[in-house]
Amino acid sequence: MVEAPERMLGVRPGGVRLSRVRVVVKSLCLELVPQEAWLALRDQVAAFSVDLGVSIDHVSATTLRSLGEALAALRDDDAEGFWDWLAGFADAESSAWPSALPRMQALVVLLAQLASDSADAVELRGIACLTYLALLGVAGAARAWGTVFQPVVFRTVINELRLLRAARRPTSQGDAELDG
Repeated sequence: MVEAPERMLGVRPGGVRLSRVRVVVKSLCLELVPQEAWLALRDQVAAFSVDLGVSIDHVSATTLRSLGEALAALRDDDAEGFWDWLAGFADAESSAWPSALPRMQALVVLLAQLASDSADAVELRGIACLTYLALLGVAGAARAWGTVFQPVVFRTVINELRLLRAARRPTSQGDAELDG
């Protein structure tokens, strides 16, 4: 019997999937997300978009798509390690005294900014929304629900989905009846 590549390298099953998420998340430079942005996000009550003052110029659609795919590929046995790692500070590897937000908060802030601020990049906005939904869908999200689920971000995602649906034009009378 041939062993799986992960076992031959001494990596526990699922370690490759979790490593992929870590690499993509690190490329988002979460250590640059200011703590004030998290506080501003938490204070948002009834907005359809947010301006948290977070730079998003370094984030590409390809990176976000990779993150969404990596999150969707996580299995239940990867979840505990994922949530434990995401709870750590974004600058923990580079500093003995972390000063940045926890990765989880910084990631939610960044996705919120991308989902609502990318006015000229509809694709980026849509991918940010799907990535946020993928994050909510990772097994074990309930343990961090108070941090991960932010009503203003979810409202932005739902609004974006409504806009995408409204943009779809029926091509015939039969389609118009189905849409509703």
